[in-house]
Amino acid sequence: MRSAGISPACQLAYTEGEAVIVLLRYSNCGGARGYFLIREQRQFDELVTGARAKTSITVFFETGFLKGNVCDGLRDSAIGLLHSVKPEGAGVDIIRLDGIGSLLDLDHLLWLTEEEEITDWFATRPGTPVLIRDLNFWDDNNPSTVTVYVPDADGIVRPGAY
Repeated sequence: MRSAGISPACQLAYTEGEAVIVLLRYSNCGGARGYFLIREQRQFDELVTGARAKTSITVFFETGFLKGNVCDGLRDSAIGLLHSVKPEGAGVDIIRLDGIGSLLDLDHLLWLTEEEEITDWFATRPGTPVLIRDLNFWDDNNPSTVTVYVPDADGIVRPGAY
């Protein structure tokens, strides 16, 4: 797949020293998906180049996140975000920026739904660099989140079951 559709926006983010979070959802694979922390255009291109038809690619730009090192002020902001999304039954995603490699494992991507979970997590990780937001891939495209689908061989986009 050519990444030209969202590549310029990603390139601008990298130039400004920002990372992007990429979610790949694989069609007809029982909900299989992967989250990736991408810091360079080369990483993004390698990730999407081999994507199969119908793969959903969502890019979350850093501008839509709370960002900083774990501290009381950031914890309070995360709890405030939780309360703003809680009526929808959602939670907040916390992404640790201190990992090696681009694939976000369970130690580096957490979904927390309770204020106590956030407080406990922050208490044990002072100074850890993080991004925080709700990773709602179902939202309409906007300045901080863009979703595209890999077209079939004939160039037509046919989203699948995810």
